[in-house]
Amino acid sequence: RNGPPEVGRWLRFDDEYGILRESASDPYMLIAEFLADGPKRNQECVSYMQEQLGWSSRTFGRNRDKWETTGKLKRYRDPIHRSFWLVELVEEK
Repeated sequence: RNGPPEVGRWLRFDDEYGILRESASDPYMLIAEFLADGPKRNQECVSYMQEQLGWSSRTFGRNRDKWETTGKLKRYRDPIHRSFWLVELVEEK
């Protein structure tokens, strides 16, 4: 909220050097590839983005909300286990 405005680059964690480096891939493309085979639990998506880009759960939530408002992702309660949320990629028409 009080930080600098977001810039047009993304960071990822480099296991080899143990630091954050600039990533060439768009975060939405990473989550789209992860969700390509079906909906996943929200926590699985958070873990994946944390592993790939070093994002916290708040950063993922902020971007997920942005992608939801633009119609790229859909989030809903798991019909079997109501305490979990599922994130699904919205199909292009």
